[in-house]
Amino acid sequence: NTRRFYEELAGRAARDGTLALYFLRREGRAVAFHFGLQQGRTYFLLKPGYEPALSACSPGQLLMEDVTADLIARGVGTFDFLGPDMPWKREWTDRVRAHTWYSIHARGRLGQVLHAAKFRVSPAVKEVLGPWLH
Repeated sequence: NTRRFYEELAGRAARDGTLALYFLRREGRAVAFHFGLQQGRTYFLLKPGYEPALSACSPGQLLMEDVTADLIARGVGTFDFLGPDMPWKREWTDRVRAHTWYSIHARGRLGQVLHAAKFRVSPAVKEVLGPWLH
């Protein structure tokens, strides 16, 4: 489902000219990538990734350097990392924007069950299992 979501999003973004894909390659093989959208002068990083076996070489950070240089050269003025604050993002900026998550559930029994699972059961399980999850 996740893959299908990103494939559909990429197709729509390609059609409207907002798709931005960047790759860092080693011997012809992608070792890091950015799946982003560019609207006007803003770049939105939707999904970064890198080859975990090469993490000691920081391929994701190396690609970030290339991406930011390209965006600056093309006149893009804003880079939005999206999502929560994370240490690797702080290596690139000291600014943080608040992000809000919304969860919409249908009325009826299924919606009530999903709401309870997300906001009551899941937090309770995380609290009990917390020490073993890390």
